[in-house]
Amino acid sequence: MNGKIGQLRIIRGIALVSSILLLSSCVSVNTTFKDPWHARIALAGIVEKNVRIGAVTFNYAEGPNNGPALLLLHAQHMDWFSYSRALPELSKSFHVFAVSYNGHGKTTSPAERLNANDIGNDLAAFISTVIKESAYVTGNSSGGLLTVWLAANKPELVKAVLLEDPPLFTAEYP
Repeated sequence: MNGKIGQLRIIRGIALVSSILLLSSCVSVNTTFKDPWHARIALAGIVEKNVRIGAVTFNYAEGPNNGPALLLLHAQHMDWFSYSRALPELSKSFHVFAVSYNGHGKTTSPAERLNANDIGNDLAAFISTVIKESAYVTGNSSGGLLTVWLAANKPELVKAVLLEDPPLFTAEYP
């Protein structure tokens, strides 16, 4: 019995090592991959930019001024490029701004500014400084929570909101 258990452990160990080697070879094969949407974004006239506002250096993409301002806020652990598939089409009717907010992508901010109030105020400063007019704001997941924050706390900066699956619930009562 012990011999069979030992053999099973060895087989599982070999399977695990094989899986790791297979995955690492796949990762190393894909290091030269360049997402084709970079070119599509450039073709649509969307440009990646950086701006320092207070303690935060925002990394964002801005499209041509083809309509009212539209601010796009990504989900947790993403960045502005997560909207790459929608940006070219949206830029035909809107002046799009897809921003990576604090703690995401190439945006830099002090570690203590990673809470909803600070991020919300920093995004409000982005709207006031860069967009310079009230904007339509949409956000996916945690970006949706920040969209709600902006609408609730800085309504003069928000024309309307579109929420993309925000976690507007709580796991604790009340």
